[in-house]
Amino acid sequence: MSSTFRIAGAFTLAAACFASPGAAMAAPVNFDVRAESFFGGSGFGTGSGDLDAVFSLTNSSEQYFNLTNGQQYTWSFGTVRLREDDISSSETGSLSVTAVFDFDQPGNGDIDWSTQATAVIGSVTDSGTDLTIDWNPVTVYFNGGSFLLSLNDLVFT
Repeated sequence: MSSTFRIAGAFTLAAACFASPGAAMAAPVNFDVRAESFFGGSGFGTGSGDLDAVFSLTNSSEQYFNLTNGQQYTWSFGTVRLREDDISSSETGSLSVTAVFDFDQPGNGDIDWSTQATAVIGSVTDSGTDLTIDWNPVTVYFNGGSFLLSLNDLVFT
């Protein structure tokens, strides 16, 4: 049994980009960002007690875009492939997932963003949920405003 899902990053420029209450909207914000890495924690793999899921960075090229307040930009940067037939209790631990983004604009630096995946014990061929990856959105502040970075949540059934 194998299922593959795409992970997309979405950037939404937040209201903090207004100069002051009632003021005209600030100029567009230039973004220069790329996905630097995407990987699962030590509980993922093909060994005994590991959950067989593969994390692949499929689009690490730099993304250049401009946003004004409230606008959004989305791109697909990776995939998760669950290659498990049956999830045992020994395969439900250490399931952290991390995505790293490198920003040249706005600001300058990396965002290491982690979450915990949840695996459900049992057959993967049934109709129930088998693996969930739930990302909490992150607000990123920079000189002049903020933006919201969100990744789509995944539910393997």
